[in-house]
Amino acid sequence: MSKKSFFQLFKMDAARWLVPEQIGNPDDVTPIRLVKLLLHHMPLRAMMWFRLAQWCHRNRVPFLPGSLQRRLLLRYGLELAPGDEI
Repeated sequence: MSKKSFFQLFKMDAARWLVPEQIGNPDDVTPIRLVKLLLHHMPLRAMMWFRLAQWCHRNRVPFLPGSLQRRLLLRYGLELAPGDEI
């Protein structure tokens, strides 16, 4: 399992949305750009919730991983378990 933090993993995910069909540099993801990306791209919002659930699962936070998993299923139609590696 990866030892990267929630923010590092999510920053790498967001870098893929900076330029269509290219993988951007994670250092180019600024807070303002990140907010704009989250507002415009629903799959990136779903990935943010998944990364948060995954972080909670790894750090043994009770209740939240399952709650976030149900949110992903109801809101986005994604059935991803917090223990899955992406």
